[in-house]
Amino acid sequence: MGPARQQRRRAGDARAFRNLGRRRQRRASGTAAARRARRARPDARRGLGGGAHRPRPDPGVQQLDARARIGRSTRQRGRGRGARGVGAAVRLARGAACTFRRDRRGVRPGRARAGGAAARCRGGHAGVTRPDLSDGSLTDGGAIALYLDMLAAEQGAAKNTLLAYGRDLRLASEDLSGQLARAAPADLARLVAGWSGLARATVARKGSVLRRFFAFLAAEGHRADDPAQLIEAPAPARPLPKTLAEGDVARLFAVLSERLAADASPANLRLSALVELLYGSGLRATELVSLPRHAVRTGQGHAILTGKGGKQRLVPVGGAAERAVAAHAANVAPGERYLFPSGASHLSRVRLFQLLKGLAAEAGIPPARISPHVLRHAFATHLLEGGADLRTLQTLLGHADIATTQIYTHVQSKALVDLVNTRHPLAD
Repeated sequence: MGPARQQRRRAGDARAFRNLGRRRQRRASGTAAARRARRARPDARRGLGGGAHRPRPDPGVQQLDARARIGRSTRQRGRGRGARGVGAAVRLARGAACTFRRDRRGVRPGRARAGGAAARCRGGHAGVTRPDLSDGSLTDGGAIALYLDMLAAEQGAAKNTLLAYGRDLRLASEDLSGQLARAAPADLARLVAGWSGLARATVARKGSVLRRFFAFLAAEGHRADDPAQLIEAPAPARPLPKTLAEGDVARLFAVLSERLAADASPANLRLSALVELLYGSGLRATELVSLPRHAVRTGQGHAILTGKGGKQRLVPVGGAAERAVAAHAANVAPGERYLFPSGASHLSRVRLFQLLKGLAAEAGIPPARISPHVLRHAFATHLLEGGADLRTLQTLLGHADIATTQIYTHVQSKALVDLVNTRHPLAD
């Protein structure tokens, strides 16, 4: 082979290599429709002059590119698996396009989550019609679901909070015949007027839920206005927490001791551990029933638990509570996840209420006066009367704001006033 022929062959190989690279680049860049869209936007491929930055890619083009790339690769692997792969890829592409779209508007990007609503974003998807109240595509159920989804994903709302907010919104939707998301200010005024017979705290909670719900719809572009701005919150007036006197608590434990002396059954041992932890550590009902299997260890003197809002805190565990928990834990199977198991989960809050009311009736205390939270209030009140400071009490109770803890000072002040009125020489 002569030198000229070798040179032509090397040139042909180089040209073929360049053409192969170009074909691969075109194949990776997507379909003809996507290429035409990019060619129609020359500024997307070139700077705007003067060293300008390259503009953000168009979400629709990105989705087309993703369809083409994933569709082609999955078709090569097999038709059955390819169809499923295309669906998953398109969902991921829609989530990416949604993130770009929301970020370009200056709004915090939505979150793609695993599950049935994978790659869903509250800002809408590229190529998918955005739910709108005007065309009827967004129902009350859909709007409420979106709002609760935001609370869980962005604010980390607790399960009970989500249940309470969802219940309030569904009841409001029923009162307005399924037209809550489209309600006018006059409709909301009628709805609020129907709350006149409810407690002040209930009205405040329902009004707060509606205000936040409509503010969410307005911020997301599902409504052009916010009709809930005119809903007024009732004047704050917190009643004194219900509590038990030390004598009442002593009667509860006396009945427990009699039960255990007569029959140390697993049910009585469990009830003893529940009451010891409620009054001795000031736990909330949900925190107590959902305690992990090894949350309380003998000799440790404290326990670390996850409380309201997913916050961890340290709570004291006295010797009597440790002994009661150890006696109960001996009857719990080693493989159980919870300290107080029941079926496939843990003991329910409703069952805890029932057990306490039955114990109160046996001790001669009206069942209406007692609940798990009343024992928590008794824990805080008796600590404060014993000399504990507010900051320590706030930490033990897990209050985010010390103003919530200050309510117990009013209980103490009331006891002092009663003492003066009954023991002072000039008292009536």
